[in-house]
Amino acid sequence: MKRNLLFNLFFFGTFSGFAQTVPFYYYGNQKIPLKNSSQKIFLRLPVGETGKAQNFLKTVYQLQDKDIQPLATENIMVIDLGKEDAVMLQQAITGIKALGGVVSVKPAIIAPDGKTVVIDDGFYVKLKQGVSVLQLQNLVAEKNCILQKRYGYDDRTFILKAGAANDYDGMAMANLFYQTGLFEYAEPDFQVVDKMNGESPKKNSTRNLNGKGKQNTQFKTFSTPNDPLYNYQWWAKNDGSPLQYNGVVGADIDLDEAWDITQGSSSIRVAVIDEGVDRAHPDLINNIDPLGFGIMASVATTGDIVSSSLSHGTSCAGIVAAQANNSNGVAGVAPMC
Repeated sequence: MKRNLLFNLFFFGTFSGFAQTVPFYYYGNQKIPLKNSSQKIFLRLPVGETGKAQNFLKTVYQLQDKDIQPLATENIMVIDLGKEDAVMLQQAITGIKALGGVVSVKPAIIAPDGKTVVIDDGFYVKLKQGVSVLQLQNLVAEKNCILQKRYGYDDRTFILKAGAANDYDGMAMANLFYQTGLFEYAEPDFQVVDKMNGESPKKNSTRNLNGKGKQNTQFKTFSTPNDPLYNYQWWAKNDGSPLQYNGVVGADIDLDEAWDITQGSSSIRVAVIDEGVDRAHPDLINNIDPLGFGIMASVATTGDIVSSSLSHGTSCAGIVAAQANNSNGVAGVAPMC
């Protein structure tokens, strides 16, 4: 009896030591609860010192290189244990910590929409009206954070980093900054990891909606539309081919991956402020709003091109929403808009 009691106390104490604080962040004035992953680990190691942890994971958990994926740099990685097992995950974290020299190790996060994400030290803040940049700078210094830069399109929005002094915990610092009352929002920089290794989105973790509540099945994962000029659109998916001027493979916007989530929605209106748009263009005619209008008197009721020599607006509209999979021209970024 005493032995069983001691075992139970040991097991409970050990398992309790694995307990994680429920993560959350502020969205607007709401506290949004998150969940710790029971399958994936987010690990930051000193630069050049990744070998020991990788060997440990490969030896003890029989992981392969594809299960240990670096992110922006080789010392920051996501580890996929291959199955959901909260106890095994915490044991792996404990084992990694025991190796020494670990900067940060913690479970990945399950976002409210079901996606697996990681949060490093980046976070964003927007000053409330009347709050000065000096107040932000003072808070950054007080909390030993790093003011990385001002957002280029909003002079009250800033990109910050938690830094080493705060264990690279961007979510904790975003929450702390928001709680000061100085900011309209303070949110961590979420990085989605569900599509590592080119895996298809999980059915329960991606929306794949066309904006009308139905699953968008026009494109499957990494499919290529039949538009004849799509292969020239290096910014959409850069394969480095001669057609794309032998560019840098992967130097693109990952449009195919974005399409796995959404291609836009007919309920979304996009304004093109330019030289007008050729409303009869075969790649645009089905996506042009019939109620569109122009800002010049000559085309005020149509939004059509001002003259036949001006085509920049038509080109921009095509980049935005040229019809896709119609065997014609190019494919727009949001062809369902």
